[in-house]
Amino acid sequence: MPALGAVLQAEQPIDVQRGKELMRKSQAGETLTPEEQAYLERVKQEIRKRTADADLQKSPRVVIVNGSLGIKSLDGKSVPVEIPRPATTVSVIHICGKQDKAVKFEGAQTPKNLFKSAPDCVRVFVKANGCAPSGKEIRDAEHAVTRTLYSGSKADVEMIVVDNCGRNWPTSQHGLNASQTLWEFFSKHPKPVR
Repeated sequence: MPALGAVLQAEQPIDVQRGKELMRKSQAGETLTPEEQAYLERVKQEIRKRTADADLQKSPRVVIVNGSLGIKSLDGKSVPVEIPRPATTVSVIHICGKQDKAVKFEGAQTPKNLFKSAPDCVRVFVKANGCAPSGKEIRDAEHAVTRTLYSGSKADVEMIVVDNCGRNWPTSQHGLNASQTLWEFFSKHPKPVR
């Protein structure tokens, strides 16, 4: 039987809800207590560990990402963000709700962070994939959905803006079935097997 001290010092499993709430507070520029900062760092370490364990560079064909590219601000001046060029080009689809109040479409600035707008985030991937800088825009006025496709020689980037959607998974009631849209996109843009 282990000593009582060893049992008390064993780490508890990550509380996903608490981790999300602390991430939201941090991104909003709210002050975290030292205990909250330590817990958030533990959550980030666990995410890094799981990411490394999954060897995401080799195995997945699809990765769903939720969030924004946050950029630390120094003296009110933004620090440009550069994503590393992937070993191979990978097609990217970005679906965003224009009414999202947590990750604002037009970007946001807090006392600690500057968050790029959704179009600026997409431009990072357009550049990294070597796509044409101006995309082909298709507007579905009836459903308030705008699709912009940036074509590249080996990979494409598509941005879909759903005007009537907030921070939720777009469904037919929002004018776009996100699940079907993702399926169609990745069926047309498979990641090459290495």
